[in-house]
Amino acid sequence: MEICLIRHTTPAVDKGICYGQTDLGLVDQYPEELEVVRSKVDGPFDKVYSSPLQRCATLAGDLFIPQEIHYDDRLKEYDFGMWEMMKWDDIDKDSSEKWMADFVNIPAPGGESLGVMHTRVKEFVDELSAQAYSRIALVTHSGVIRIVLAMVEQTPLRKCFDYQLEYGAVRNVQIVS
Repeated sequence: MEICLIRHTTPAVDKGICYGQTDLGLVDQYPEELEVVRSKVDGPFDKVYSSPLQRCATLAGDLFIPQEIHYDDRLKEYDFGMWEMMKWDDIDKDSSEKWMADFVNIPAPGGESLGVMHTRVKEFVDELSAQAYSRIALVTHSGVIRIVLAMVEQTPLRKCFDYQLEYGAVRNVQIVS
C-alpha cells in the first residue's frame, strides 16, 4: 500500500512557540501554500485521513473536495502538555534538558513521550495495513510523518527528528502488510 504523507501548511503562531496539539489556524498566505501542496499531490486515493486539528482538517478539506475525509485523533501532533503555547526560551531549562536527553521515553510534563506517540501512530498504520487499500492520503503533522518514515525506513525513534519536513511537505511511502 502506498501512503501519501502530507504535512499541514504554515500555522498561525509566532516563531519560537512550543505547540503540538494546540488547535491552530493557518497563516494568511494559506491559499498560495494550498496551491503549492496541490501541485505535489497525485491522486486518486482509496481513502483520505486527517488529523482533526484545524491546520490539517482545513488542508484536507480543500485538497480533497468532494472526497470524504476521515478524521482520527491518532494523527494528532505530539502532545507537549504544560509546555503547549509557551516560548521555548521560557520552558524550565532543567525540565527541557531532561526531556531532550531521552524524549523517546520521557514525556513533556503533562504530555506524552515520543514512544507513546509512536504506539498510537503504529496502531493506526497497522489498522491501515490490514485493509485492502492501494493508495491512502494522510494529512497530518511533522511528528506523525517522522514516525511513519522511521517505521518504514527502520530508523530508531531517537533519530526521527533528522527528517527535514517543511510546511506543506509531501512524502510517499510504501507500507508492506
